[in-house]
Amino acid sequence: AEISGTLPMGIHPSANCLLLIGLVTTLGGSDDKIIGGHLAPSVPFLVSVQESRRHRCGGSLLTVSEVLTACHCIGQFSKKQDDPVEYISVFDPSIFRIHAGDRDLLGLSPDAQTRRGKAVNSHPKCKMVDKSPQFDFAVIVTVTPFNWTSHVHPIGLYSASKALYDSRIASIDARSNCWVLGWGKTSSHKSTRYLRMARMKVVPARICRRLLSSKDPIYETHEFDEKAQLCALGVNGSESDCTGDSGGPLICDGDIVGVVSYGFECGRNDSPAVYAKMSDFVEWYASIKSPHLRKSSSQRTNGLTLFRCAMTIYLLWIMYTVVLLSRDDGAGLHRARWMAKGIYAIKVYMFRGEFKMTKKEEVAITELWMFVVSIYVYHWFQAPSCRFAPRNDLKLLKDLKAYNKVNEAIAEVALKKFSGHLWYLSEVLVAFAFFDENVPLETKTKMVQALENEGQEDTLRRITIDSRVIEMSSLEDFVSQNTRKFFSITGLSPDFLEREVVTWESDPEYLHIKNIVSSMRVVNDIAERGVALMEEYNKLHTQNEEQKQYLLLTVKEFRKKFPDSRKSTLLK
Repeated sequence: AEISGTLPMGIHPSANCLLLIGLVTTLGGSDDKIIGGHLAPSVPFLVSVQESRRHRCGGSLLTVSEVLTACHCIGQFSKKQDDPVEYISVFDPSIFRIHAGDRDLLGLSPDAQTRRGKAVNSHPKCKMVDKSPQFDFAVIVTVTPFNWTSHVHPIGLYSASKALYDSRIASIDARSNCWVLGWGKTSSHKSTRYLRMARMKVVPARICRRLLSSKDPIYETHEFDEKAQLCALGVNGSESDCTGDSGGPLICDGDIVGVVSYGFECGRNDSPAVYAKMSDFVEWYASIKSPHLRKSSSQRTNGLTLFRCAMTIYLLWIMYTVVLLSRDDGAGLHRARWMAKGIYAIKVYMFRGEFKMTKKEEVAITELWMFVVSIYVYHWFQAPSCRFAPRNDLKLLKDLKAYNKVNEAIAEVALKKFSGHLWYLSEVLVAFAFFDENVPLETKTKMVQALENEGQEDTLRRITIDSRVIEMSSLEDFVSQNTRKFFSITGLSPDFLEREVVTWESDPEYLHIKNIVSSMRVVNDIAERGVALMEEYNKLHTQNEEQKQYLLLTVKEFRKKFPDSRKSTLLK
């Protein structure tokens, strides 16, 4: 491997392009809610729950026949005598009209579909206590299923396990991309006909409790977890959810984690939104599903093939466009060869209308595009420096393995192909992870201990990993005695390895080395070296566009000379 000191010009998820479609949420005055925000693209799983042809609440398609919304959207709360608790009385399901496939509520798009409600199920614990809805979940079943199209189809849930869903929600942090979507009010008095979205940040219960208690003292002792609730604030304080957004999803990094429930004031940065927490929904949801609906819900996983989360895909599409226009490099595995493959996949998808294709071919191209944008590009932006690359590449392997549930064919091929190119997980380059502040101290300690393990004879060969144990793999599994060669290759001192891991971030020597490592990049492939050398050479003689044309002509001439470009032909 060749290690050089050129700083990669990566684009991190916090780049300005995120702000183009930022999504935000806070609480609304009575029960529903997006103040400000931005126009959203078409979202296949998002629906408008309507009454008398007027938008009432948002919702999410879980299957072609089931809509997740808020409990308070499908009925009216009322008190029993001498009981401070208010219980829900559900409306006749036939009054509900479910509108999907068009972000314009007044539009006449041929892609739009409408279905009537046949049944309504409210969560058995749904109730109103002190004007606060608890377990605010409901499922509307339609009379006839929606037709599965590219504009209308379900989104899958993260897990059917409450424990796993709780763990997923607990993992949300400041780096998570969270969004709320809806057709609610865009100002204090005016509703919107177009789907809008706003960016949110999930906040801990203690912060939410402090902010809400200034609105109502009863929140000083409010236990959000016990009431199936979580809170979020708008990233931009002037944007929030508002009347009409209730029942819509709160989405973090592609997973529905909450349902818009209630709040106090629209568009204030000191007024959090409260959401019904999805981990308290999934087990009840599984218990009410009939065999027919279970069969229908099996299509939810396939829905991820096209649009696991349209907002996340839309975001990544914009980020990738920025890369293509600016020619900035990513980090990790993404260099000349893989960038070219990604660009090619997206170009084919963009111009698919220019080709005569069967329905099967069009679906296959769409699935490939979805993989490139949701998996490939996503990991590109997660490693703007080499020191993040080992952790990122290991996560890529695990995500490729998990993608098997979305598209088995693509996942199997991609896992096999990528695993041969993740050289940051080689026994030498995994040392970059010593300088990644996002690697837990416990893992770094195990990595130091693993330096005593015997390694492979050829340390620069592509890694081999058993796909059956990827989920259980950790960074220390790639460390061996050979990892010390990283320091001899770079000329950096490994002395900090002899000191306690917990002291590294305050160790001047370690911080100096970390600063040097942050500016390194790696070339480990003959094709990449060739491209890099060619680019350097041509920069002396051409402008950017001329260089591109020169390379294209070179490839064209090469193909004429060697129409069958296999190794055997070249040897002849």
